[in-house]
Amino acid sequence: MEDQLLSVIVGYERKDIEEQRERLIQETSDNKKLLKDLEDALLRELATSTGNMLDNVELIQTLEDTKAKAHEVRYSGFLTLTNVSNLADFVRLSVRF
Repeated sequence: MEDQLLSVIVGYERKDIEEQRERLIQETSDNKKLLKDLEDALLRELATSTGNMLDNVELIQTLEDTKAKAHEVRYSGFLTLTNVSNLADFVRLSVRF
């Protein structure tokens, strides 16, 4: 309820902050979907792999790519959550004064 009220107030008083908050929330959602897609692709590669997995260069490359992208997405998610939290704190303080 508090978040909804803050959203309404910010949308009225500071459209730029509300747009940034909405963009950050969308980015978080996109990143979660990307992680799910990466996990699915890796599982598919593992399921269809034949022979010794350590000799499968394509599988190892997919694993490395997935690991790197997952790290980027998680870091981005952390920054996004921090930014959304900071925006909410800023708005709460602004509303009080």
